[in-house]
Amino acid sequence: MEIDEIRKLKKEIECLKEEIERLRSAIGGKKGVEVEKKIIIDIPSVSKVVDPVNVVVEDLISSIRENVRRALEERREEAVEELVENLPAERASLILQSLANTDRIRILKLLYKGPATFSEVKEVLGVESPSVSHHLKMLQRSGLVVQLGTRGGYTITPRGRLLLRVLSLISQALAGEEAWGG
Repeated sequence: MEIDEIRKLKKEIECLKEEIERLRSAIGGKKGVEVEKKIIIDIPSVSKVVDPVNVVVEDLISSIRENVRRALEERREEAVEELVENLPAERASLILQSLANTDRIRILKLLYKGPATFSEVKEVLGVESPSVSHHLKMLQRSGLVVQLGTRGGYTITPRGRLLLRVLSLISQALAGEEAWGG
């Protein structure tokens, strides 16, 4: 779950607790009505352990479904073939170039966990400032990373999260391929 979703959920829980307290006070004021003294809120979806592959697959499926749903309803396989035929080679190449570096992937993985400052990125990579700056600028140009304010840290964008997840799935799917040489 993302930080914003957790915050929203906590806020909703607090609102529910307040509403329950108001109801308890209203009910407690009436004669002959006993009120339970404790409130238990069970939210299994927050507390359960989630398989990361399932989360990635669900996000990927949701994104793909929304983008190609209309075409697939009408033409099925023809629509998929058309998507491949109409794939802009230049755009695909730019996307792959933005990820075609181990340090940039490491930056995305770091930011996937949460925002980080330039110094934190530099420390994790163990490289000089000009290299870190170059990689961050390339990731920003690709729309995978944004800077928080003019002197703030960096964070991964939803597009960057999705691309990193897709890359993880591709890597997992092709893990046994001999063509990778190692």
